[in-house]
Amino acid sequence: MSPHLSSLTSPLIRLSATLALCLPTPTLYAEPSSPSLQATRLEQGERVQPDGALSEPAWGRAQWRGGFVERTPRLGAEPPLKSKVAALYDSEALYVAVRMSVAPGEVPVAWELRRDRTNIWSDDAISLKLDPRLDERTSLVFVTNPAGTQLDFIALDNGEVFSVEHDAVWSVGTSVSEREWVAEYRVPFAALLTSEESARQGAIGINFSRDHNARQATYDWRLLSPEFGPFSALHYGRLEGLKGLKPTRPLTLTPYGVLRFDKRDAGLGLSLSEAGGALSAASAAQLGGELKVSLSPSEWLEATALTDFAQVDLDDPLINLNRFALYFPERRPFFINGLDVFSFGKPGRAQLFFSRRVGLGESGEVPLYGGLKLYGRRGAVRYGALSAMTGAEGGAPARLFNVARVRYDWGKGSSVGVMMVERSPLWGEEALSPLTQEVSQEKNQEGQHLGVGLDARARLLNARLELTGFYALTLNEHATEGGLGSSAGATASWRGLRVRPSLSIEWVEGRFDPVMGFVYRDDYAQSDASLAYVRYSPTPSLRYLNLSATLSQTLNAHLTQDLGQAGEVSAQACHLSNWCLVSALRGERDVVSRPFELAGVWVQPKAYPTWRGRVSLSAPSGRRFGGSASHTYQAGYFEGWLHNSTLSLSAALSPHLRLTSALNYARFEVVGTPNESISAPRSREQGTGLGANLQLIITPTPNVLLDAVTQLSSASEQLLTQARLRWRYAPGSDAFVVLRHAQATPDQLSALGLKGGGAPSEWRLTFKLAYRYDASL
Repeated sequence: MSPHLSSLTSPLIRLSATLALCLPTPTLYAEPSSPSLQATRLEQGERVQPDGALSEPAWGRAQWRGGFVERTPRLGAEPPLKSKVAALYDSEALYVAVRMSVAPGEVPVAWELRRDRTNIWSDDAISLKLDPRLDERTSLVFVTNPAGTQLDFIALDNGEVFSVEHDAVWSVGTSVSEREWVAEYRVPFAALLTSEESARQGAIGINFSRDHNARQATYDWRLLSPEFGPFSALHYGRLEGLKGLKPTRPLTLTPYGVLRFDKRDAGLGLSLSEAGGALSAASAAQLGGELKVSLSPSEWLEATALTDFAQVDLDDPLINLNRFALYFPERRPFFINGLDVFSFGKPGRAQLFFSRRVGLGESGEVPLYGGLKLYGRRGAVRYGALSAMTGAEGGAPARLFNVARVRYDWGKGSSVGVMMVERSPLWGEEALSPLTQEVSQEKNQEGQHLGVGLDARARLLNARLELTGFYALTLNEHATEGGLGSSAGATASWRGLRVRPSLSIEWVEGRFDPVMGFVYRDDYAQSDASLAYVRYSPTPSLRYLNLSATLSQTLNAHLTQDLGQAGEVSAQACHLSNWCLVSALRGERDVVSRPFELAGVWVQPKAYPTWRGRVSLSAPSGRRFGGSASHTYQAGYFEGWLHNSTLSLSAALSPHLRLTSALNYARFEVVGTPNESISAPRSREQGTGLGANLQLIITPTPNVLLDAVTQLSSASEQLLTQARLRWRYAPGSDAFVVLRHAQATPDQLSALGLKGGGAPSEWRLTFKLAYRYDASL
């Protein structure tokens, strides 16, 4: 074995002996049996109004079941307060009721009134978790608090993919008394995505999780062991007795209209040669729509035309303190649905397909003329196909994106699959985008991109041992240095209750260029070994203690050049009140292989040894005032130093008014040259990075939301402000008014060579009306 290959695998070898000791997992509580709940059918003519009153006689005939178990802070303990559940059904919908007792004098907390916000779990909340396909992989979750606020989402592959953008039509009513608070659900079967298997058995998977604000505690109807996460459908109970349950084939049609007004000073976001004082104004109106139809209980067809995403939240302002790419998650609903089928590689590190590359360019949004998506399951085979066409904008030609995916599943999460991606320019884009008339010959000849990959996953020993791997190839027609590139990765991890080791290897060739995907860095091979030790309730005052250690070794893709090593130890402790403290110490030797620009100087290729310490403190969630703070100090940061501080604060002045803020500030010193030349004189330069976010949230009712956010980022060199009004005027139907303003900062003015006068700015006012029509085929 070569010395470089030995150094790549040495962290794995050093940890291998530990694995044998880690596999026996101590049991802190008795493994719970899987509970069942019998659903009661409504009699002919009976109706249930989900108002939280439980006044209908049917609830008196229903089977009520308790037996909740505490997950936090005392794993496996009996909760001090009782909760019980019951279920009814008719030919159209499932009705579920949860009664939750409260302590004397306790008032259940409901600060969150916004729909589809995960902050709801900081309140008193109840989560109804359903596995409607009985596939032990898929969870549909419906959450509410005492105010009747709604959150619904889909969790796939036992929580590995989590999509809040999934939007179902359902209703819930709540009531609060001195003794208890009650949640009463109505979930139409058309929203449940039931399958042939659940129809045959007359049953679906079900679980409940109650979040108790006063104790900062969580209780499960069927205990969900923390190492598997809160959405592990492997560990749900069963709702039985659903006689006559039929596989549903819902259809959803959502037409919408958009009216947009733009006013823009040339110079903002344009090239230096285009900078100036010219003013442009434009208005546009368009009609579009989306269609989602079930071809079978497990197969879906979606189509979108003239798609607009004006309602999507802004990305968080981040600071890039290294030479590698930042990763932003997908937020657009059309690409979220079925996203688990199209996942390939390692998210945020090496992905063959990353949906943000469709319709989002480096300069912002690119028109999305239309898209078609087919995905689903046939027996053990899961598949997906996506095709989308974008217009020409910001110098990018019109393009056609195609993705195909097939995966064979077996057991409790094991699978093997293939993926193919293709992107090609469309000729005649001037006709498709009349506002963009200048498309250079060079851009017309960007060429075709192809990619193909193979991946596999095996979950063994009751899904505690997980082995994953992937291999991918890309081919770019007009690549300057050979068109064919490859990447690969493999991971072995153990999900123990207390001990959790993990081993992984990533490899990305320099020519690997997934223009439809995401790569954190190129031309590297990295091995990582980690070991975490977790204790739940280790002392009477601590609810959680996590000690972890990691080792990594990085080489170039040919395993001929050492690119660095790193080791880190960290500790996290959470008090019974849910105050959490995290500290970490990291030693690293980072080898820069080619020059890059930072703070106005060029950092030269060489080895940079560094030490980094980090400490963070977070306050309990679910209080009127909360937040977190952290500070990182790095000695030897490219022969200089780095201080990086983050602060986030939130204040719930009332259930209808909330303020949030976030600040990320960095100050650093680096050593570099004025250009890429190694022989150029070296100097020390200091720099700063800033990302700030301030948001005001007004929620008169759960169906009306007004939020205003202001962002300042040193990366974009713009001050961005957005105000948005959202009104859910009918189930699943929304009206939006969005006002967005971007203002150049002094740094951008200097880069554009503009002095004096007003700073370039852009205004955009958007009106959007969407109506959702649901039917069942």
